[in-house]
Amino acid sequence: MSRDSEKPIVFSHLFNSVYDPDSGDVRDSTVTQQHIQEAIMLLQQEEGISLQVGNPANFLKDFLRSHSRNAWWPQEIAQAGFTARQSYGESRVFDFVPYTEGQTVPFPDEFLLPGTAPIHPIEAVSLPSAARALGRGDEAWLIQVCVNQRILQTHFALFSDIDVVDLFHLQNSLKGRPEIDAVFLLVFNAGANKRRP
Repeated sequence: MSRDSEKPIVFSHLFNSVYDPDSGDVRDSTVTQQHIQEAIMLLQQEEGISLQVGNPANFLKDFLRSHSRNAWWPQEIAQAGFTARQSYGESRVFDFVPYTEGQTVPFPDEFLLPGTAPIHPIEAVSLPSAARALGRGDEAWLIQVCVNQRILQTHFALFSDIDVVDLFHLQNSLKGRPEIDAVFLLVFNAGANKRRP
């Protein structure tokens, strides 16, 4: 059994421990690091799963990164109309939350572009070939490319209705709850005033 295929067993266990099928609601929606560790240890004994308790804070975060997250989400949770949303502070990891009106999958891709979205080529020649050869798929690399290739500036200049005055990259990897991969400062015209979102 792979690690990916074992996480749904843990999600099901955690959900069934708080879900009331008569009312269709959950008694306590918040799942903590301790809840995850206890569930994994119990399921190691009862179900023989090999999943480790190593980093419970990233239990949902890592699951959400998978393109298979909707397929792996347990059917009984989806049929009950619940998904999960990350939660922060005081050892919280996530909350079981009901689907929003019209929601059809547990984790909709909010950034999926429509088929009619314009495609705009971005040059890569100005990114050194040595840097291109080291390219990866992680957040730090993608932010570096975004900053060096001025992807955000291009988007706001060509495709946005926002009248941008300034757009600065301020910092990468801002530690906190949640951790922020990159911070940008945007200043835009709002009538006679300049504003920051």
